Amino acid sequence: MRISSSTVFNQGLGTIQQQYADLQTLQMQVGTSRSFLTPADNPSAAASVLQLSQAQSTTAQFTTNSDTATSALSLQDAVLGQVSDLLQSVHDIAVQGANGSTLNNTDRATLVTTLKGDYSQLLALANSTDSSGQYLFSGYQGGTPPFSQGGPTVSNPSGVTYNGDQGARLMQVSSSALVPVSSSGANIFQLVKNGNGVVTSAATSGNTGSGIVSNASVITPATWASSAQNFTVTFDNNVPQGYSISPSPTTTPASGTYTSGTTINIDGAQISISGTPALGDSFTLKASSNQSIFDTLSNMITTLQTPVVGVSGNANLANSMSTALNNLTMGLNSVLTARSAVGASMQEVTAQTGTNASLTLQNSKTLSALQDIDLAKVLSNITQETASLTAAQKSFVLIQNLTLFTYVQP
Repeated sequence: MRISSSTVFNQGLGTIQQQYADLQTLQMQVGTSRSFLTPADNPSAAASVLQLSQAQSTTAQFTTNSDTATSALSLQDAVLGQVSDLLQSVHDIAVQGANGSTLNNTDRATLVTTLKGDYSQLLALANSTDSSGQYLFSGYQGGTPPFSQGGPTVSNPSGVTYNGDQGARLMQVSSSALVPVSSSGANIFQLVKNGNGVVTSAATSGNTGSGIVSNASVITPATWASSAQNFTVTFDNNVPQGYSISPSPTTTPASGTYTSGTTINIDGAQISISGTPALGDSFTLKASSNQSIFDTLSNMITTLQTPVVGVSGNANLANSMSTALNNLTMGLNSVLTARSAVGASMQEVTAQTGTNASLTLQNSKTLSALQDIDLAKVLSNITQETASLTAAQKSFVLIQNLTLFTYVQP
């Protein structure tokens, strides 16, 4: 069988070209640090790399979201901490102002000045914004100031109105975790139960005696729950001093004889009244209702700036400040509850940040195993391919000379 010179030439050239292409591929792998240069080189690995790269991108966004959420939640926590400290200071002022025997009207006026400053500071804190100008306590409506100051009304003594909503802006920190980065100011500052959160007692405005009502309590929840939950105790008999209850309770007497410190049971709840109520004085026992912290401070200011005159004035001061102290405690509890919720969200973000970091590291390792080269092996292959290419080139030259024409004399 004879092999033509052109066939030998083409085979030799093809071998050299293939070896050169292989060498070039190895050199490009070194330059890119990738084990394959196109998806066609390794379709299975390329598909896995694409999926992992997308997962890495998503996780990176979750990490960015976590940083943003941490910043917003930290700011909320700081603001709520300031509100908590402010309410504790107001509580101390209320305790001080309730003492009618040691403070005169001028002293109470000084406390009023302090309380007005605290009120303004509370309103400013409730309208706090984050670094991007979004309001922290307006729910979904980050661009709307949550609280505005208007004129006082009977139902809204402070005149403060909430302009946000009941929602919370959410930030996604993982494929399955959404954390709130804002809060509803209504839940924190306005929808605060008065009294002890279940029942509240108060002296009626205009009482002229020295009767002072104690904190109410529920002793039989089921009975109270089925009652009218809105009673008035009126002192309508002087000899002997007695009282009547309206509407009439269903499980307890509707009237009784009074002595100072008497505990009055009314359908599963009770109050205690001390001092000497005047004829016509009355006291209320009701289920707790919502009262804003702003209204509580506004009522305190009104009480402390009202001159105290005589025994009845001291009694009215004591009753009003006792009510204020109870409501302040509930307001402080509301703020602390909100702060606890923020702290829980911060813990969730911190935990998820750690999970995201671990996931990023694991994905990076898997990506490296799929697409990164073994540098030592590739360099060794380059040396081997270079030697083979050199040998092929030399062989090609020698083989081309193996022809009769080399030996034919002209």
